[in-house]
Amino acid sequence: MHKSAIGKIMKRALGAHQSGRVDEAARLYRQVILQDPKDDVALHNLGLIASARHDYPTAQSMMDASIKLKPSLAFYRSNYSTVLRAMGRTKLSIAEADVAIGLDPRFAAAWNNKALAHMDLGQDDLAEQAFKKAIALDPAYADAMTNFAMLRLRQGRYEEGEVFAVKALRTKPGHIRALLALGDSYVGKQRFAGGIAAYRRAIETSPNNVDAFIRLGRALSEVGDSDGARSQLEHAVSLAPDAPATHYELGMQLRRQGAMDEASASLREAIRLNPSFFAAYASLARTVRFDSVEVPEFQAMVQAYSAVPPGSPARGYLAYGLGEAFEGIGEHRQAFEKFQEGNRIRRAEVEYSEADQIARLEAIKTVFTPAFLDRFNGKGNASRAPIFILGMPRSGTTLTEQIVSVSEEVYGAGELFLVNAASNNTFGFATFNETIRYLEKVDTLDFSKAGSTYLEWLSEKAKAKPRFTDKLPHNFWQIGTIRLMFPNAKIVHLNRSPIDTCLSMYKTSFGSPGLNYSYDLGELGRYFNLYRGVMRHWRHVLPAAFFELTYESLVERPEEETRRLFDYLGLRWNPAVLEFHRTKRDVKTASVAQVRRPIYKTSVNLSERYGELLDPLRAALGEWKDDESSAS
Repeated sequence: MHKSAIGKIMKRALGAHQSGRVDEAARLYRQVILQDPKDDVALHNLGLIASARHDYPTAQSMMDASIKLKPSLAFYRSNYSTVLRAMGRTKLSIAEADVAIGLDPRFAAAWNNKALAHMDLGQDDLAEQAFKKAIALDPAYADAMTNFAMLRLRQGRYEEGEVFAVKALRTKPGHIRALLALGDSYVGKQRFAGGIAAYRRAIETSPNNVDAFIRLGRALSEVGDSDGARSQLEHAVSLAPDAPATHYELGMQLRRQGAMDEASASLREAIRLNPSFFAAYASLARTVRFDSVEVPEFQAMVQAYSAVPPGSPARGYLAYGLGEAFEGIGEHRQAFEKFQEGNRIRRAEVEYSEADQIARLEAIKTVFTPAFLDRFNGKGNASRAPIFILGMPRSGTTLTEQIVSVSEEVYGAGELFLVNAASNNTFGFATFNETIRYLEKVDTLDFSKAGSTYLEWLSEKAKAKPRFTDKLPHNFWQIGTIRLMFPNAKIVHLNRSPIDTCLSMYKTSFGSPGLNYSYDLGELGRYFNLYRGVMRHWRHVLPAAFFELTYESLVERPEEETRRLFDYLGLRWNPAVLEFHRTKRDVKTASVAQVRRPIYKTSVNLSERYGELLDPLRAALGEWKDDESSAS
């Protein structure tokens, strides 16, 4: 074919490609390549089309061919970097981005690709440097600003994430990922109304965006709109019925609502669509109780477990799931081996400093003296609405909230992070991590304003009832701050057997970095001792400031203990309290399966079934000296 004829076909191909007629463009590019196998533009553009279709092997082949023909084009190298990253070849992606930057140091897209690959590797400092370079080179680069926002959100720096998401939207209104990032920044700050609005705007802009529906469903669940959450996630499934993630998200929502049979069906569908969806296996194992190793999902977990590399995150998910399954059939030694493996893998992935926790306890003792507490006593917000339920995770806090939420006066708001957020907003520092800074600001502290900010940031559903619960277990560190912010609030502290509490935590793979102490039996036991030290301090400086409830007593004598609890809270008790498991509200913690059943006693003294396997935990817990005279 004459060169001019090939040129005409290429012109038509480029026009179709630019107009979004991708199938036509691909057909025409292939015609060009048949006539001229060395047409690098046609090869590269076919690679771009394949990449957009997630056909990465084809994309790699086409782009590799185009680069061999024109190795000095930064544009080609940068796009190739994107494909390599999508294939999971992250280090090669960085190398290819570096080649593109070497060819053209001012090519912003290559810097953006390099940053994304560093993000994938957890190299946040390098990612930040590359994002800043990309944005400096192209101040209108909305994708780079959005990606930088995502980095900040992953780091928990929600204010900065919001700033960059807003900048991206100013540059490119309607940018879908920027809208999602904006929504995520609001949700991260517990400002769910803003998050919901951003997700709805994303859906208006892109009605078939599955991620937007999933995020909206999660946010609606957070504010207690269970039916709305389910509706959005069901719509996500209808949009992408072959996407395992949509079934998984719907299954998790159904689980939160207590629809365990439907939840297990959705989780099973996620696994059917992707037999390597290891998180779904772990969730299924926490949703149903296996009664035999012959159950198909049990066998599937065993096969998947054997197929993945030891020490890998996937192996960790499966180890936790198999631990649950083996425990369910009474094979406690095998269960422990799997829990132990899952915890070893998780511990290798996270950072934890015992020294930081010890310093936090010492800061509490230094700051929250009787003199400090007297100085601000009664100067907080006078609201009687909050009910704080706290204690170690897995100590019965979720069960207690579920019971209290039976009252028509009370909205069960779940785990709120508003004590730290509101005090940070008011005082200018994070009271959870930087307690000692109270002494720097002692002359300017306004606990009333902090309390008002906390109440302002509540969801509308929490504001709609006279009372609400804040069930964040680790608020036991913040009892002093809570009491000064809300002198009339009620605080309920859950006690549970130390070894049973720790075992229950050890069996759970938590997502929060605040629980990184729970993946090693020695560290877990010593953290529990620090918790005991914190509570001893509060009992000393704030006598009678909170109500003590024991998990074992609650399950042994439910009517007596719930009457005592309701009397403390000033709520009217009625027999429906004992039917708490019928309460229709979302439960988002690891205790969801337990609180959907009537009170049961099988978790009491569960540690005895693990015998000497827990000796390292017993040794760590044994370091505790219960000497009240040592309290400050």
